[in-house]
Formats: sequence, C-alpha cells, structure tokens
Amino acid sequence: MRAGRIQLWLHVVLTVAILGGLVIAASKILHGAEVASALRSFRWAYAAPILILSALHVVFKALWFGIAMNQLAPQLSVGRGMVAYLSGQPATLLPGGITARAALLAEAGVPAAVSSVPILFSSLLDMVGYTLLTLCAALWFPEGRRPALLVLAILLALALGLAIPAVRRGLDRLLGGLMRRIRLGAQWEHFTFALGQAATLKFLGSGVLLTLLSVLCIVFVLGWCIASVGFRAAFPALMLAIGAPTIVGRVTPSPAGAGTFDAALVGLLHSSTGIAVSGAAAALAVFRLATVLYHALLGAVVFLTLWRPHRVQTRKGTEVAAAEQAS
Repeated sequence: MRAGRIQLWLHVVLTVAILGGLVIAASKILHGAEVASALRSFRWAYAAPILILSALHVVFKALWFGIAMNQLAPQLSVGRGMVAYLSGQPATLLPGGITARAALLAEAGVPAAVSSVPILFSSLLDMVGYTLLTLCAALWFPEGRRPALLVLAILLALALGLAIPAVRRGLDRLLGGLMRRIRLGAQWEHFTFALGQAATLKFLGSGVLLTLLSVLCIVFVLGWCIASVGFRAAFPALMLAIGAPTIVGRVTPSPAGAGTFDAALVGLLHSSTGIAVSGAAAALAVFRLATVLYHALLGAVVFLTLWRPHRVQTRKGTEVAAAEQAS
C-alpha cells in the first residue's frame, strides 16, 4: 500500500509540474504587445503548415526517444516511450523540469540509471544537430566560412578520438574515479552499463536521422512564421537564425532560452536578411506561439489523456501502477 501511495503522490507532483509548465509558457508568451501586433498581421493560411511541421518536430524527437527506451527497457513499448517524452514537454519549462521524463518512466518501472541514457543523448543529439546546422549555414557567408571549417575539423577529430577504444576506456576510468569520490560510483556503473547497451547502430543511427529531421522541420517552421507576417528569408539565413540562438539558449538557465534566444534570433534575422527589427520581432512572436506554447499544450494533452496510472489489486491491497503493470 505504501508503494502505491508513493506512486500516487509522484503522479500528483508530475501533474502539477506539467500543468505548471503549461501555465508558465502561456503567461510568458501570450503577454506582450509583440504577440498582439503579430496576430493582427498574421496570415491565417500559414497556420496549418506551421502547426503540422511544429508537431512533426517534436514527434520525431519523441519517436527516437521511444525507440531508444524500448532498446534499453524492452518491457516499455516504443509508443509508451513516445508518450513519456511528449508528456514531459511542458515540465521542461520549469527549472530542472527535464527530470520529469525520468519520473514518468519511473512510474512505468524504468530506473533512472536506464532512462538517463536516452534523456542525456536526446539533449546531446539536439546540440550536435543545431551545431551542425549553424556551421553549415556559416559556410554560405564568406566571413564565417573559415571559422566554420575549423570547428568542423575539431569536431571530426574529437569524434575520431572517441572512436578509439583505448581513449574511451581512459575517459571511463577518469570519470568513474571522480564519481566514486563523490559516492556515485554505483550509479555510474549502472549508467555506463546502459550506455554500453545503447551504443548500437539502431540507437545512434536512428537518433542522428530523426534529430536531423526534427531540426529541419523547425527551420521550415521559422520560414513559414516569417512568411506569415509578410517577409521572406533565404534558407541559409533561416538555418543560422535557428542554430546559433538555440545553442546559446540551451546553455542559459532561462526556460526555453527566453531572452537570450529571442534577442539572438531577432538580431541574426535583421543582419542576415535585412528584415526590420519590428518584423523580426513579429515573426519571433508567432514562432514562440507555434513552438514553445504549442509543444507545451500538446504535451499536457498527451499526459492528461494517455499517461494515466492504473489501480491494480495486489496481495497488499489496491496500489497504483503504470499502464504496463496493469495490463
């Protein structure tokens, strides 16, 4: 009975976190003169492609997460892993909210040492995808070509270095020693074991492919958002305007990179396309509605309709369990 109560309280906390993330997204994005101005000039014919591509962006990421979780925890279906990823989307707008996905998977009986591998790789693949997007975009601009080629060469050298087994073993010993010093040695061993299981072509190959597809979707979303307020931008400029601000925004503590991401995107659009600052700000307002708020709303709907703990009868009484345990 006690375990059931703990699971019930965990579900209550997750519900509050997910709905709280949705409220924060709405309060930050729906408030402001920029949003009102953008909606007045918005061409509603663009709404459908913007929302479809934006949904595909997050669905591609959820699909890879489901595939990865199914490989590491076969008792969890790909669909259930996708639901966990989407359900946790609103909570990512809270400080430390990314742990909500680990908590959701804990409800399904997947330990954090296992779920942390796809969660970590999801963030890493995003950073790799947006970094490559930025570097490829920089090749179109003469002043950015040489630095971009230099960074690409460094990244290639790092990738080749990590491909050497001796380098990986040395890095594992170094990090393992640090973890044991802070009394996290057992957790590190569980993590590296799960990581070893995950290092397959299916895990990494599908991750790279689906991440690149999701990144391309969001580039097109920005292009449609700009077009919806009456402007145009070349594809390389769109790649740069999404890639660089996203990288900067990911390393800032503000939810969804708010502030830093916004200023960088408006500045890059203005400098690379000649769009007026006011026009870039209007496109940004539509983009925020179509991504941050829309994704949070989708996640909340998925959580409330598809992720429900079930009460099951055990020898200790009625307990709360995940859907897999109830079936």
